[in-house]
Amino acid sequence: MKVCRSIVIFILFAAVFFTLPSMTPAANPDCEPTTGTTIQLFDHNNTLMETSTLAPNSTTSSVRAAFNHAVLSVSKFPKDGETGKRGTVLLSKGNFTASAFIVMKSGVTLEGTVENGKTVTTICTESRSDPVTIKIMESHMGIKNLILDGKRKTEDAVTGEPRKYYASRHRGIQITAIDQTKSTGDLVSDYPTNDKDGDAKRLKNITIEDVHITGYEGYGIYLEHVDGVTIKGSDPISKKSMNITDIGYAGIGGVSANNVTIKHATVSDLWPGATVGSVQQSYGVAFSHRKVNTTDDAKAQAKFPPSDTIVVDRNVVANNPTWEGIDTHSGQNVSFTNNVILNTRFPIVVGGMEYDNGKMSAYPPQNITISGNRINSHRVGTKGDYDVYGIEKNDTITERGIAVTGAQFTDLTKMEMGFLDSVVIKDN
Repeated sequence: MKVCRSIVIFILFAAVFFTLPSMTPAANPDCEPTTGTTIQLFDHNNTLMETSTLAPNSTTSSVRAAFNHAVLSVSKFPKDGETGKRGTVLLSKGNFTASAFIVMKSGVTLEGTVENGKTVTTICTESRSDPVTIKIMESHMGIKNLILDGKRKTEDAVTGEPRKYYASRHRGIQITAIDQTKSTGDLVSDYPTNDKDGDAKRLKNITIEDVHITGYEGYGIYLEHVDGVTIKGSDPISKKSMNITDIGYAGIGGVSANNVTIKHATVSDLWPGATVGSVQQSYGVAFSHRKVNTTDDAKAQAKFPPSDTIVVDRNVVANNPTWEGIDTHSGQNVSFTNNVILNTRFPIVVGGMEYDNGKMSAYPPQNITISGNRINSHRVGTKGDYDVYGIEKNDTITERGIAVTGAQFTDLTKMEMGFLDSVVIKDN
């Protein structure tokens, strides 16, 4: 009997021991440590000016400090008179684990290393650190050939069960000089207006090329009050060189953004989105403007102009089961052309801005072109898009392939109906 009792006690102990990890919060995935990586500084003539090596046991804050020191140093190099470029911070092959807020400076390009056609430089930001990995707050700069890993939370903080989170301010790249700690209401008094002085304050001439962004709870790339941003991949066929995936809200989101081009990129796996009423709202690529909290203040809303002159061409957007693939709320002069949208509930949506929980809408979009796009479709005479782009077809139900609507009113004065103006939809 004693033997049996001992066996039973041992079995119970073993069962408890081996189930303990599922009963307590599991750790979020950690970044690999920084391992003997180097940072090289080049001037605008591509002359090597300085090389530094990071210690293998570098802390995340010391890695961030090294990045920011390197960027600051290059920003003081002489400027090329034609391009405005001052130089490049080149990161070696390897993993750089940094606390967030790498702050870019005008004239500087932050670039990783490429081997055999593949990017081999990763900047990993621990989920416990500050929310934005790279902040761009000045004009004339670039980011190229990097992997940004945000290590988003993947378990419920209480139960340890698998779960992914949404947090708007957890972002891979943030391009704006607008204070993101302020609410829209607080920004009304000092947001740059859409007049000549306000437009002069927009960030300009920024290029994001061949960057892999993964594991952020808010945005892969967030843009606000910019004028002249290009996001592109150098792989026009399979579109694997510019890749944004595993994002909580929006792969690429623009607010009051002008002259933005997105080309040859793949944006996929968007979940869970922001809870609005009874739905989870997430976006592949979306452009709009800040929405004021009241429907009675047309003057305040006018401080936040709609996005204007947007080109979204030859991209792949996939795996957004609850909401929208490519979208603009109130955009002006927008073209969505030759894109592929797969496994997405609402592939292409164009409309005004909604207020009062959807009971009212205003600011209709104008001058919209939607052409040459393929939705859950096959190429004629070749393999299907799912095979070509390596996207697994799932059971997502697609509704309203292309939805284009005006708005109830032109603006919040509610004086005129908000008709669509100049819309072309063809060859989709």
